[in-house]
Amino acid sequence: MKNIFTILMFSVFFIGCASNEAILPIADFKVTKNETFKINLTSNPSTGDSWKWSNKNDIYIVDTLKIEYKPLNSDPQILGGSGIETWIFKAIKSGTQIIKLEYNRSWENNSTVETKTFVVNVK
Repeated sequence: MKNIFTILMFSVFFIGCASNEAILPIADFKVTKNETFKINLTSNPSTGDSWKWSNKNDIYIVDTLKIEYKPLNSDPQILGGSGIETWIFKAIKSGTQIIKLEYNRSWENNSTVETKTFVVNVK
């Protein structure tokens, strides 16, 4: 009987410690409404791979303003080198969401080489 009572007491204690609050991941970007921020990604367009915003239709707190590419080597004689693709976003509505970017060949199925996720919090 003592064992049942002890188990019951521990159960009540642990249930009382439970929280109803959702645990959100730590934000990679904390911005205010109308503020812009940049995400820099290594890219090599000569391979046919490029970054795509795979969950764009699910995101309502930010939008892209511009995507820029800058080669790492400025020598025009070198072809096929990698560079940095910069995505510029603008915060448009308060909330916290996760942006998912995938590096792949758009014309090939199941060609994703890399996936990056970024938690964005807009105040």
